Amino acid sequence: MLAARNVTVRYGRVQALTRTSVEVEPGELVVLLGPNGAGKTTMLRVLSGLRRPSEGSVRLDGTDATGRPAEHFAANGVGHIPEGRGIFPRLTVEQNLLVGLYTRRRERVTRRTEVDAVLESFPALKERLDSRAGVLSGGEQQMLALARALIARPKLLLVDEPSHGLAPAIAAHLFDLFDQLRAEGLGILVVEQHAALALRGADRAYVLQKGTITYEGSPSPLVRNRKRLVDVYLGRSP
Repeated sequence: MLAARNVTVRYGRVQALTRTSVEVEPGELVVLLGPNGAGKTTMLRVLSGLRRPSEGSVRLDGTDATGRPAEHFAANGVGHIPEGRGIFPRLTVEQNLLVGLYTRRRERVTRRTEVDAVLESFPALKERLDSRAGVLSGGEQQMLALARALIARPKLLLVDEPSHGLAPAIAAHLFDLFDQLRAEGLGILVVEQHAALALRGADRAYVLQKGTITYEGSPSPLVRNRKRLVDVYLGRSP
């Protein structure tokens, strides 16, 4: 399990999160919703060690990991796909994938075997291995970011705005992949603006407004009540 407990984060005088708690366990898909500026990206950064909380704690597999660097989280099974995908545009597709093997550098792995294995789920990338990542379409870049995270064999995956800039059909395919990965035991926490798409297969949902959780529980009430869902993005308490 990965959990933030009563986390507060300040950027100077700005308080991005206030005593906020979020958790995700292996084998579940959790969605974090909220309007722009609510603190969603900050929460993912806290959960992957990229941002140390001003107050509160972060626990990984039951152990206090507060203040540990990002490489500690990556080495212990936490993958993070940031908003904007975070690929290396001047490197080839294959080189980007090999970067994902860094946390497994002490294992006796065969690069070609690992690359071929992860590409079974991303056949469109097989023909683009020698292409620079920067020339890929938006959908292909998102698939590359996901493949690079998965080649590290994480237990938990944090994904920030995966459908941003993608055609609806490609975005739907991406969430189908999330369903498949969850069935294989991977825990996934997704920040997503396309709420209806994200909620359709989610196990739990959080709503974050002005740095505070205002809803936690089953996604069903948000799916059934469109007004309640719209209120989330207008910043009104659901």
